[in-house]
Amino acid sequence: MAGNAGHTGTATGLRRILPPAFQYPQYRAFWLGMLAPVSGFRMMQFGQVVLIHDLKGSPLLLGLLGPAAGISAITLNPLGGVYADRWDMRRLIVIT
Repeated sequence: MAGNAGHTGTATGLRRILPPAFQYPQYRAFWLGMLAPVSGFRMMQFGQVVLIHDLKGSPLLLGLLGPAAGISAITLNPLGGVYADRWDMRRLIVIT
């Protein structure tokens, strides 16, 4: 017993390090499930930057890459939201 004095255990130590939301198993599963697609998306973005740099070597084109991706998201996301609200949710989920 004397040897265990001061021993906090792994679970208690992780609770101090991790944000409080990670105490919920459903959130942990969601977060881990989103880790792969978000990482893949970021790798694709990095690949686009490398490709533009290798093909053109222009700093201007590298600078325009971000706004080009952003403009499409800014214009298409609200339209998609309007249509998603108007369509049958069950059908929309099956289609997507």
